[in-house]
Amino acid sequence: LDDVCVLLCALRVGEMPGICNSEMALDQLTDVFVLGMERKYNKSATFTFLASVFVDVTNHGVGRRYFLERTAYDGRMPITKIMVFSECADPIRRAGVDSTMKNVCFEKERHRDLLDPDETNMLPYILLPLCGPGEIDLEDMEKMPDEVQLLSDDKQREADPVLRATLLEAVNLLCSTHYGRTTLRNKAVYYIIREQHKVETDEHCIELSERVVRLLVGDESDETAADAAPAETADGPFEEI
Repeated sequence: LDDVCVLLCALRVGEMPGICNSEMALDQLTDVFVLGMERKYNKSATFTFLASVFVDVTNHGVGRRYFLERTAYDGRMPITKIMVFSECADPIRRAGVDSTMKNVCFEKERHRDLLDPDETNMLPYILLPLCGPGEIDLEDMEKMPDEVQLLSDDKQREADPVLRATLLEAVNLLCSTHYGRTTLRNKAVYYIIREQHKVETDEHCIELSERVVRLLVGDESDETAADAAPAETADGPFEEI
């Protein structure tokens, strides 16, 4: 399977009219996955299971780099095409997208691009499934990404604890760099995780939430240890900041 994933990243095939103007197989698979959501390419197929292919591909560095590089034929990063499905109704599509987003977060040198609103802007699509209805003070909310502000009163969190854990793992990965932690602090991600933690029932998700908080509230006065995880405070992981 590993060899197949690596091969797929370099595979060129004939152009497929109605999909995209590219000979790259992954370009075509990404675009047909998007078109499949509304059966725009084939009225009998949604191509949902391609989400699992993207997860396998991004288990490899070459696959992660593919999803984070702008394509020659349309100038877009493939990850930006699929991350918009992080809250879609189909659980298989949603799961694959969540895991793909998590996987690309392993590319620490690309955290700036992942968090830049003018580049990938992936953070809101990781956070939205973790958000509930308007529970956060307006003053704190104004610091957050626009997409997660002023959510409706019927906003529901991701129901599947496995997928919540995947998203929390992505947040933890973004916290593994000094730039990521600084950005998440500035975007008031702490408050989203705090509210999610209040209603969380899954032990693994609770542990992941608390790990994020330890990383966000830790003392970073020593810049020489910029990528070291701060220790937990004696008062516990959650406090007002």
